[in-house]
Amino acid sequence: MSEKTIQISGIQRALPQSDSKSGSCQEIINARFRKGCWRPVGKKLMYKAWNLSAYDQVLVHDIENGIVPGEPNYIGYKTSDGTLTLLHAEIETPTVLIETPITRAATPNIEAIIVFLKRTMIVSSESGVEVYLFTDVDDVKSYVRTASLPVPDVLVQRKTSELAGVESDNTQTGEAILGKFYENLNRLSESKGMLYGSIMYMVAYRLFDGSYIMPSIPRYVELSNGGDLKYRNPGGMKQDGTSDNEFRLNFYGYNTESKIDCSKYAGLSATKDLIESICVFYTKATTLHQIDISSLSKEKLDNVYGTTYNSNNHIDTWPFETVFPVVNNEFKELGKSTGWYKVHEFDFEKIVDTPFVLVEEIDTKGFYQDYATRETLTTDQFTHHILSAREAYVYNDRLHLANIKTSPGKPYILWDAPEDWATTLTNDTLPCKISVFLKTTLGKAVVVSNTVIPIFRYKLSEYYSIFIPSVVGYNDSRANKIQITVEQNGVDYLLLSESLVKNETMNFAFWHKKEFSLIHNSLTGRTDNYSKNEIAVSGITNLLSVVNPVDIGLPFDTNRVQVSEIQNPLIFPTKYSYQIGTGSILKLMAGSEPLSTGQFGQFPLQVFTTKGIWAMEIGLGDVLYTNVLPVNGEVAENPKNVIPVGSGVVYSTVKGLFVVNGRQVTELAEIVEGAPATGISGSTEITTLLTDSKFTPGLTGSISDMDFLSYLQNSSVGFDQLNKELVVSNPAKGYSYIFSFESKLWYKISRSFKLLINAYPELLGVTDDNVVSLSKESESEAIEVLIISNCQSLDMPGIFKKLERTDFRSYLLTSGGKTSGFYVFASDDSIKYQLIQGCQRSGIVIDMVTQISPTSAKYYAFVINGSMLPSSEIKQIEILFKNRWNNKLH
Repeated sequence: MSEKTIQISGIQRALPQSDSKSGSCQEIINARFRKGCWRPVGKKLMYKAWNLSAYDQVLVHDIENGIVPGEPNYIGYKTSDGTLTLLHAEIETPTVLIETPITRAATPNIEAIIVFLKRTMIVSSESGVEVYLFTDVDDVKSYVRTASLPVPDVLVQRKTSELAGVESDNTQTGEAILGKFYENLNRLSESKGMLYGSIMYMVAYRLFDGSYIMPSIPRYVELSNGGDLKYRNPGGMKQDGTSDNEFRLNFYGYNTESKIDCSKYAGLSATKDLIESICVFYTKATTLHQIDISSLSKEKLDNVYGTTYNSNNHIDTWPFETVFPVVNNEFKELGKSTGWYKVHEFDFEKIVDTPFVLVEEIDTKGFYQDYATRETLTTDQFTHHILSAREAYVYNDRLHLANIKTSPGKPYILWDAPEDWATTLTNDTLPCKISVFLKTTLGKAVVVSNTVIPIFRYKLSEYYSIFIPSVVGYNDSRANKIQITVEQNGVDYLLLSESLVKNETMNFAFWHKKEFSLIHNSLTGRTDNYSKNEIAVSGITNLLSVVNPVDIGLPFDTNRVQVSEIQNPLIFPTKYSYQIGTGSILKLMAGSEPLSTGQFGQFPLQVFTTKGIWAMEIGLGDVLYTNVLPVNGEVAENPKNVIPVGSGVVYSTVKGLFVVNGRQVTELAEIVEGAPATGISGSTEITTLLTDSKFTPGLTGSISDMDFLSYLQNSSVGFDQLNKELVVSNPAKGYSYIFSFESKLWYKISRSFKLLINAYPELLGVTDDNVVSLSKESESEAIEVLIISNCQSLDMPGIFKKLERTDFRSYLLTSGGKTSGFYVFASDDSIKYQLIQGCQRSGIVIDMVTQISPTSAKYYAFVINGSMLPSSEIKQIEILFKNRWNNKLH
């Protein structure tokens, strides 16, 4: 007599039936191993009675004070028309679905990746990356798209002036003259904020975190570059032949003011939570003339500028262009300035609420002395450009984009209007195209924008003028050429074609005319030489005809990962760019739980590509990732099924289901990958049991009819954090596979889902008309359970055995007039089975026992079924049997 205890050990189909392990099962439906035994899975809680099956994706934004208090926001996405819909159901009337479309330009048949970062929702696709901000304005909660921002435009101009240089400033030496000059500069700056010389300025948006985006191209402002050297001789000629020559430098200092047309920013109130202000940045005030001692030497003062007239009056005056004929090198290099200092800030909330032009004085008091303490403009991180990404992921409060395409921003020019030209008779416009040529690591690109250009005609003349700003450029230092064409009668004519100069520290390239480095004689009456370029046109058709370039974008950089600033989905620093292998990136994912407090391991982020899986090694300090190392050459079959599960990431391939943690990969589903043993599960007796209303008629469609790998191909994968279970659900079938990370065992449930929704820590499933929580279960409702063991040889394959006694150890609570049963099936070939014994009971069932079997067999299979409450316990099967060594049936 032999004894055998069979511990039920989950679904296992990997081995042939004749070699199956003791306790392995062909089917375990609606029962999981927990607290030392198998227990019925409670009926899944119906989370909401509203239909989400019409959407291809349903995302959950877990945000404080969302649409419905105490609940997350639900976002539905339809691939067919590219629409996003804000979903929620009233608590009092959960059957009513209230849909509020989110404003979005529909992009049909484009697969979108939707992720969340704090209060923003990011929608990434091949058509671009869009950011939506969840707002609560006037008690109306909604997502609002942060509309495309216009290039910030502020006009800086001179305001009040003051003459510097009085008789008390008269001195006799060049050093003293220069000393008085700088003393006057500082006095005007410190007391009244007045500046002398020229500046260039840029304008940029300041975001909520203090960063800056979309800086403008520099604009030039000439404050005052004129002046005179004044001379007098109060005492006449001395006996030693010297004179009392006295000199001073007269010049004007100017205040500046800023004007902003607020109407350009109308309709952008939704971005007030993202944009704090529009800021103005100056270069250092720089003089056109090189004012130094070389022009004020003793020899020149005595022999060129000084005279011997005996007079207390100033008897001679020399303009700066005569005294200082050399152009200041710093003036020539204004566009190459490395320091841009903040001088003014427009409150953005005030701008969007103001329907008119806003004029504010710029406070530059102490500007010559406080460069070191003023805030400076940071280098732009290509914020004018538009990113498109086939993959997006948020990790450690940073947006990660992958498989990226950069669409360069359109070039623009802020056209100057010559308001001081009183002779202007007409102010017409012409169609204009601005073309910028770039050289990038991905090749050449040409970007073109269409605009209009103002032209001016003078009285009684066919002489036209087109005014181009003194500085023309593009917000990408890789740009090397700009071309402006005007269209007349369907023909494009070249107006300007110039090479661009790269600013070495700021991300722009620029051009200004060659005359910018020359000093012009003021006798010509020209005072606008540096602030604008006048191009004279006597008949547009006389211009050189050109073939306008075609707008050429850049291809997808398929193996690049670009990471944003922390908690800021609008800025992507170039230092956070990483190349991953040579394949196209399919998915980024990290484990959802830290290994310890704040720690996700050495390789937290997994990158799935068409040429294998890579692990990104975490860096220290300002270095995000220090290394990218290969994990293996496997390709994820369905990127949607790449999901985080605790400290690892699950993915599926044609070979099965795996979990990767760092660089360690574990196969999860090998044990269930065999074909279903239809000889057991499809036997006539079991079919009869499943159709008997007293037992488990609801499980007729839950018996596997295909192998796991085939089932996996069209399945969705989700992770139930509360139960620590992986759910694999194929909507075409009536069942789902479950893997428990706690017990490391597989079982099934008798439902499938069209969508799985990650509502971490919950997992939700979408059916035709319901949303079901896979994490929360009823403890008071009975559920139908079915367990079908694999072929059991009782550790003696090929030997006939006769069962003397079989005890099914259990504590079963049946309800509603239902019955639970325990059945024994016998087989001589591990293929065909026959029911030989059974026991059926209702109510409270404590163990089920069958006595001596009527026949001997080589193999046995056991079936447990019934309608049971979740508090039931399915323990083990204990068998007392005799071997029949002569292999005779008796």
